[in-house]
Amino acid sequence: MCGRYSLVVDGDFGKRFRVHIPAMGLRSRFNVVPGQVMPVICGAGERRCTAMTWGFVPVSARDDAHPRRLINARAETVAKLPSFRRAFIGCRCIVPASGFFEWKAEGRRRIPFYYRLRNENLFGFAGVYSVLPGEDGAARRTYTIITTPANSLVSAVHDRMPAILRRTDEERWLSGMADVLPLDEILAPCPSDRMEGYPVSERINDPGHEDEDLIRPLCGLL
Repeated sequence: MCGRYSLVVDGDFGKRFRVHIPAMGLRSRFNVVPGQVMPVICGAGERRCTAMTWGFVPVSARDDAHPRRLINARAETVAKLPSFRRAFIGCRCIVPASGFFEWKAEGRRRIPFYYRLRNENLFGFAGVYSVLPGEDGAARRTYTIITTPANSLVSAVHDRMPAILRRTDEERWLSGMADVLPLDEILAPCPSDRMEGYPVSERINDPGHEDEDLIRPLCGLL
């Protein structure tokens, strides 16, 4: 499961994801939680950076007054489950991120850990999205993050992790024909040697906290 992540925006964001920055601009977020609106990359060929709410609402739930919002989809079943199948075929996306959090149980405490790529400040999670009409008639865009079995680094804390796309696979993920996408390859766990992780402050447990100290290590890297 991936229930919290960060996005540190710098001047390379537009170039990194090959998009024009929205007129309202982007800001760094160090404690992204479900239900918040975040930038998502979609569109094959000519990419777009679009604001979407984290918590996927499937088309089948469009008439529900209080639909269940799905924050994750499993790589093993995203192409098969009715909730995600239509989005997998035509609404795949990239979720820009700088790192993600997982919690390790130690007795009654849950210790937060932060994971990131060693040599990349920005990368993309694989995701899918939906577009439904809102109560005011405006489009309601929601997304989910795809997860995969954890690599050897993350598995010490949790058995799942977000599916981190290689740069060379990003366009293929956005535009590839659904029936020929090599999912075992594209959505495979990111190799441990490309990543680092470390414990961080328990202040991250409070969604109201939002500052760079949340992603600073408390001690050495894993």
